[in-house]
Amino acid sequence: MCHIDWCSRVRNNYSSKEYQSEIRVHVRSLLIFRHISSGELIKLEATNSSEIGKQIQSFVDERKLIPDELMFSIIKKKLSENPGAKCVFDGLPKTLDQAKKLDELFEEKNKKLYAVLYINVPEPVLMDRMTGHRIHTSSGRTYNLVYNPPKEDNKDDETKEDLEIPKGCDEETVKTKLADFKKDMDPVITYFKEKEKDLLKELDGNQSVDEVWKLIEQEMASVTEAYNKDVEAFKEKEVELNKDEEAPKDEEAPKEGEAPKQGEGEQNAVD
Repeated sequence: MCHIDWCSRVRNNYSSKEYQSEIRVHVRSLLIFRHISSGELIKLEATNSSEIGKQIQSFVDERKLIPDELMFSIIKKKLSENPGAKCVFDGLPKTLDQAKKLDELFEEKNKKLYAVLYINVPEPVLMDRMTGHRIHTSSGRTYNLVYNPPKEDNKDDETKEDLEIPKGCDEETVKTKLADFKKDMDPVITYFKEKEKDLLKELDGNQSVDEVWKLIEQEMASVTEAYNKDVEAFKEKEVELNKDEEAPKDEEAPKEGEAPKQGEGEQNAVD
């Protein structure tokens, strides 16, 4: 008997770490969903002394991407902890190969994919958000020129010392990151668009966290409704199958030349 389950995925398009963090807090507030973040899984596993943890830590130390084989071994481990949970995958897939591997995993685990949520942000907005990061090195205080600017231009609020641009947030590096992201993500978007009608839900991420969250909530409500309908249909089918199994079967009359079943001959003799 196939167990009905479902997973949906939230994809954040470099919308800034602080922005993504607030969205994740909202997602975790929905207790019926299990939030699985690929980035957080990597960090958690890297702290373990297991063989997989050591391998991951070596890639993290060298600032290299985690191979898909390692990434999916962690995901399988996470799913095995609560096989029947309804899940939201956050930050996965990042490539077409990962999208296909995730589909294979769903099939293996008898899970159904109900929606792919793609939070899209225009590239100029992303450039402003990503290059707008500033940090006060000695204290670790962070700012963003777009949505969390310092009180004085390029000065720390408390010490009035100069702020610095964090590593990887300069304009050239950000341009390269966005170009790489687009090259990897465009095939993923096309894959899910062609896989099933209305599976991919593109949400406008050029809004406040609260506004984006309302859009996510609406989509998750639709997914929950579809899931509940599938559960009811599954239960009805199970009831019908049980009825068929419990229904008494009519005894077949013996075929010509075949001896009657035990008891039938004795009854005929009495008659």
